[in-house]
Amino acid sequence: SGLSEWINVQFSGDPEPELRILEALLSESALRIRITAEPLHVYQVETADTLQPARQWTAIGQPITASGIESELTVPADLNEPIKIYRVRRLP
Repeated sequence: SGLSEWINVQFSGDPEPELRILEALLSESALRIRITAEPLHVYQVETADTLQPARQWTAIGQPITASGIESELTVPADLNEPIKIYRVRRLP
């Protein structure tokens, strides 16, 4: 079992050709996601337990306002969770 089996990060919201995952690092207690971003736009990490169409997304951590063309979001993570799906969303 590797990191790729435990974490799935996706983007949603308005189409953002500039919005890309540059890096996703998982430690024992946190997930750090580095993304390309648009300065002054606000981004939020959300999580769900399933990829089923009726899934509920829940915001975790604090939203961040990008200050440059790259930003980093760090949120709590629990390695004991059986499945977690993460996404980064640009807030309106």
